[in-house]
Amino acid sequence: MGVGAGPALGAVPNHRRRHFDERVVPHRRRSPLRLRDWRMGTKLATVLVVPSLAFLVLAGVQTDALVGQTTVLGDFAEQVDIGRQITAAVHSVQQERDRTAGELAELRRAGGAADRTAAIEALEPL
Repeated sequence: MGVGAGPALGAVPNHRRRHFDERVVPHRRRSPLRLRDWRMGTKLATVLVVPSLAFLVLAGVQTDALVGQTTVLGDFAEQVDIGRQITAAVHSVQQERDRTAGELAELRRAGGAADRTAAIEALEPL
């Protein structure tokens, strides 16, 4: 190509230049917050590390919630076990009450002293 009115060799036409091209805005400083200014290795590390950290944080929160729920369920299981023991004790007390009421009724029915002594001897201990 010849020398003429066309663009110089290696030059970029104005309509194809990026807005913040260093050739257009030479006074622009490099900023550590702009991803455009980061090196490729740093960008790759960021893309891999940020989601990994987010996953670990969410997994930790979920694990903490599950441990709390397990603790609550453990406490509930202990309360159920205590409830079963209380139910067994109440059942035993009710059986003893029923047997005592039956024995007292038998003693009342045996009116005389001799019959009463025989009724008491006939009673079987628990």
